[in-house]
Amino acid sequence: MRAVLHVLAFIPLAAGQSPWPGGGGLPERADEPPPTLAECAELFFSGRCNQTSMQQIASAGSPLLRPLPFYRIFEVLGVGNEQTLAAWGTFKDMGSYDLCVADAASHHCTVQAFGGPSLGLCLPRGCSVHDYLRRYRCEELLIFDSANATAALVPVLRNATVALQALSKALEYLAVRSRSFCAEDVSYDLTPGALAMAVVTATLGAAVVGSTLVAHLLRPAWHARHGALPGGAPRFAWARHFDAVGNARRLVATRPAGELDFLDGLRVLSTGYVELGHQFLIAAFSSKNVVPAVSDYLRSFEVTAILGAFSSVDTFFWMSGLLAALALLRRADARGDGEQRAPVGVRRALAQAATALLHRLARLTPVYAYVLFAYTHVLPLVGSGPLWAQAQRSGEVCTRTWWTNLLYVNNVLGEDGQNGTAGCMGWSWYLANDMQFFAAAAFALPFYPAAPRLVVGFFVGALALSVGASAALSHAYAADITTLDVANGKYLYAEPHTRCGTYAVGVLFGIFLHERARAARFGARLPSDAGGERAPLVARRERATWAHAAGWAASVGVLLAVFLLPWTNFSAGGLFDKSAQRWTPPAKDVYNGTQRQLWALGLCGLSHWLLSGRGGPVRALLSAPLWQVLAKLSYGAYLWHLVIILGLYFSALDYKTFSRVDVTVNYVAVLLASYVLSLASFLLVEKPFASMEAALLAKLMRGATGSGGGGKRANEPARAAYPPPLMQAPPWQPLTNPIAAPAGDGAYETDAAVAIALPGALSGVSSRNEAAMPADRGEEPQQEQQ
Repeated sequence: MRAVLHVLAFIPLAAGQSPWPGGGGLPERADEPPPTLAECAELFFSGRCNQTSMQQIASAGSPLLRPLPFYRIFEVLGVGNEQTLAAWGTFKDMGSYDLCVADAASHHCTVQAFGGPSLGLCLPRGCSVHDYLRRYRCEELLIFDSANATAALVPVLRNATVALQALSKALEYLAVRSRSFCAEDVSYDLTPGALAMAVVTATLGAAVVGSTLVAHLLRPAWHARHGALPGGAPRFAWARHFDAVGNARRLVATRPAGELDFLDGLRVLSTGYVELGHQFLIAAFSSKNVVPAVSDYLRSFEVTAILGAFSSVDTFFWMSGLLAALALLRRADARGDGEQRAPVGVRRALAQAATALLHRLARLTPVYAYVLFAYTHVLPLVGSGPLWAQAQRSGEVCTRTWWTNLLYVNNVLGEDGQNGTAGCMGWSWYLANDMQFFAAAAFALPFYPAAPRLVVGFFVGALALSVGASAALSHAYAADITTLDVANGKYLYAEPHTRCGTYAVGVLFGIFLHERARAARFGARLPSDAGGERAPLVARRERATWAHAAGWAASVGVLLAVFLLPWTNFSAGGLFDKSAQRWTPPAKDVYNGTQRQLWALGLCGLSHWLLSGRGGPVRALLSAPLWQVLAKLSYGAYLWHLVIILGLYFSALDYKTFSRVDVTVNYVAVLLASYVLSLASFLLVEKPFASMEAALLAKLMRGATGSGGGGKRANEPARAAYPPPLMQAPPWQPLTNPIAAPAGDGAYETDAAVAIALPGALSGVSSRNEAAMPADRGEEPQQEQQ
């Protein structure tokens, strides 16, 4: 969420921070030498920066006079009128862009004064915005020298020169501290990256079209004439990977009802909530009526709904840790008979962890890389407008640091310290953190059967680290309790040592559920010879007890407390008026240190309640089959949504006016567009590469266990049916790990939803294991064999 404050170039940030996405943009020219007398004379007498009447009409006004005469600024500063300063500092007006660019002798430029207004200027084509501002610098020098000379010659007029000196100082700031860009700064040249994206997209599109035609036209006709290959293997089996029709069928296919179905609904709703928060924040801080519309909104109770969107990220981390634990622990138990766990050697555990990590990288990276390069190389070519030069500069840092994103280290490595939310594709900081947390879990959890206390202690330590680090950093930098605060966003929001706690809570909850399920299966209620039946994660009860009701109430209470408590601090003066805040610094430190972990604990209690058969309409709503389809697309929707939002706002002809209705309508449009683009990338990139990776993995497993796939490894002891065959497993199970399955178990090819990929909660893929689908097992569908 914090990323939106770095990807909008037109949001004034704290002094010393670049407003350009990724820290790029034009320098402040603070060290630029003043113009010489000859330069000033040329600028004044050449007349090349003299605006015509039409150009003045098309401009938003002169920076010297609009929105406030510059000599009045220092007067306002001296008085300290905060309302006037806020109105001046947030003033934005592009003028008439269309009228300006329609004149062949004119060009449109934008000037952003030092932390102040943004004005659109229609200038003569022969006058650069640099020349325009240099002329102000000449005027400043002339006024300053005149003021000093007047004061020296006529001492009685010394006080009268104060206004001239103030005007001189204002002009100096305008000329030196302003940032500017012009419409002609936009370049539509095809870069090598753009050409590469065009070639890759065309190649993938051709593969999808060709494979779909082969799978549904050529293959049935060929089978009718020539039959299948020896051994019953299908012809043209490679076509299934890029088959758009088959992949679309897999997308909309749903599984029978199961225990963890509610996670699909939780994932989709959290993704939508993140998009809502981004939409409102960008609309608010980029609007032309920040005062009073946005400032009034930030003082209202409604703002808690937008601040709550930050907690959706913690939901993702918690869900990721939970599913990673369930997947990896089941993999660890798969070596023994389930009841008697087999210790795992160090080399074997490391090999399992590395394989799981590579598997997840292969599932998540292709579509991530596609969106990353589309943002970097394609987005700059598809828009126009007075702000579009900023959109082009927003991806410049990605041309130099893209590799940190694809290695999932962009949260700790960056250019000139611009990492995390301030780096390339700032909203991808989550993916880097989540991949690093998964790597830690993948290397720790295989040792759980041999050293459970040590593994639990490791994750408890991660939880304690996040609490302590968050509270200490909050205290050291006097951070506020909202991520919109500069110190909070910079030091607490995207750092792995402050975020690992929610992931650790998810892992610990997964360990708890895993142990409960094992106890139920191998305890007195379900003996170990009970075939392939699996015990539920949480035993269901016929009627609620007082303890159960109290636990549910406590969980909801914790979630509501984390959500609503910040308002008790802001209710008097709004979000940014620190003088009216009610919390003491120690109270803020405690909240910053514990709020994310408490949110995760509340989710644990709520999930336990749902798993125990309670929840009624809540469980029914979150477990609706529609969520399964949308969950498979939510990863792509998250990746695409800010690309869409930034494209829309940077291509606007003027700054928007903030209103709740407009923002809500835009949010719905962006939400739908993000899922449409996600569907396209799912069929073009995500699902084909997941299918190929699964086929390669199945081939490697067959090679490791010998031909035929039915035999067991040499010297491998006989095992009980644990885990049970996939088709006998309960439908909640996204936890079938293809690495854990011997080839003889058959049908273990998995979808991108398998738990090794799923723990990136934002991966958005369904928790459905598609091993039962014949096209994914190298078998021909029934209708195609006729």
